[in-house]
Amino acid sequence: MKQREFVFADFMERVSGLADRLYALTGNELIEVPLRQLQDVFAEKREEEKLHLAVCGAYSSGKSTLIRFLTGRKDICVGQGRVTDKATPYDTEAFVVVDTPGICAGYPEHDRISLDYMARADLLLYMIPAKGFTPLTEKNFKETILPRYADKTMLVMGRISDEEESNLPQKEAGVLETIGGMEAAGKFRFCMIDTEDYLLGKKDGDEELVEASRMKPFLAKLNNFLRERGAYGKCAALLDVLDKQVAVCREICESQKTRDEIVVRQSKAVTHAMDQYRQAFLGAKQRVLQKIRGERDRMLSLCAEGDKSFLAELEKMPEHIQAAESDARLTSDVESLLEELELDLDAIRLQVSDIENRLVSLSGKFSTKMMGTFDSGKWKTGIQTGLKKAGAALAKLDKNTLVKIVHFFGGKFKPYGATKWTKWLRGAGKAIGPLSEVVGTGFDLYQEKQKDAALAGLRRAFSETEQDVAKAYDAYVETEPYEQFMQVKEELDEIERKRQEENGVKQKLLRALDEIQEQAEVLRRSIVCTTDLSDR
Repeated sequence: MKQREFVFADFMERVSGLADRLYALTGNELIEVPLRQLQDVFAEKREEEKLHLAVCGAYSSGKSTLIRFLTGRKDICVGQGRVTDKATPYDTEAFVVVDTPGICAGYPEHDRISLDYMARADLLLYMIPAKGFTPLTEKNFKETILPRYADKTMLVMGRISDEEESNLPQKEAGVLETIGGMEAAGKFRFCMIDTEDYLLGKKDGDEELVEASRMKPFLAKLNNFLRERGAYGKCAALLDVLDKQVAVCREICESQKTRDEIVVRQSKAVTHAMDQYRQAFLGAKQRVLQKIRGERDRMLSLCAEGDKSFLAELEKMPEHIQAAESDARLTSDVESLLEELELDLDAIRLQVSDIENRLVSLSGKFSTKMMGTFDSGKWKTGIQTGLKKAGAALAKLDKNTLVKIVHFFGGKFKPYGATKWTKWLRGAGKAIGPLSEVVGTGFDLYQEKQKDAALAGLRRAFSETEQDVAKAYDAYVETEPYEQFMQVKEELDEIERKRQEENGVKQKLLRALDEIQEQAEVLRRSIVCTTDLSDR
């Protein structure tokens, strides 16, 4: 026995060494809270002298009644439904038995309390009612007990008198199928009991009822379980707490990855909007220039042919240019890109909401004692920043602003080209004069070079108009709305730069967590192997 105690004392020191490696990461703000909790739990566990046996499982499975029997206390409430709503320890001469709330009954806070204590308990007495596993308790057993706590758990079916005795073999078979057969039943020391029948039989001197309760073989198995698995449970409890906190730390890091993805999505959404914004004005410019060129070709044709309508059309040219320089499609293009950006940001807001819910869920994994120091706001830093800034830019591009933008290029636009045409017509001695006489008397009255000069003047007027319109569109696309996008993009780029810097630290943290988790698993296997050898 002394040799065994020495071996497990060595295991305890090795587990503490792993915890110390984890404590060394405390300076990282991401995982500061769960690491502080781990330190508190480890300190408490090292001070515990007795084994802590947590009685857990489904509601109305006889947990509280069994604890009354094990402790000899009469003040423990028993009854149907939800009786226990917190983890309550009761000291006995040999060990501490802990009553935990029933699980999988639609009370998440009760589930959290029980699952939290299951990790830190030395040994578990997992109880199910006589009807067997429900779909939810079966899921909990397969996802929690089998992969994590199988080596420190004893499985008990309670209140068997609630079922007809003829049904019990069928119920037992259902349990064996869930846990993995007879071999698993032996490992879990599976028992079927009824504590109330035992107590009643003892009170009334009814030995037949005492035997039917099956409590005697249960007590023998329980004593063996405590004796054989007690030292292992002390080590395993620390490893279970360590594993749980490492898992929380990893989940926090994963939530930060999601935050990083959100920042990237925001940047891409704003960049895409900027590109679309430029494309909208580029498309409008090309369409306007095409219309102006159409007017140019029409007027040159009239002039070259000596068409008598040329002068009348020339007088109307400022109005034609005014109409050509308007582009109604620009309005819908800008509206569409803003709507698309808003949809992108709405999708990002949903993702932000999901990660915030995830962080709230994470906070539920911290003990009540730690909740006073938990501040999920620290973990949300950077998640909302870019979103708010992008939203601020959108707020400036509201409908009224949008109307002003598109009206500037719509019916209220005073294009430089039309103004220049009016000025050109008023001082048109070099171009209009010759052209008027050309139209009036025919090209045969003038030299060819005069005709060429008139046509060249007309081309120059259109060319200057095209240049002025192109400059107007190019200049405006770089003004306030685009500058707003640029400012948001620069801020998002700065967040991305800091994210890249933090990423190296985060990757190092994840590698450290992986190494600790791997070494913890190796140590667990060693403890299990030592326990199995000791039990033989």
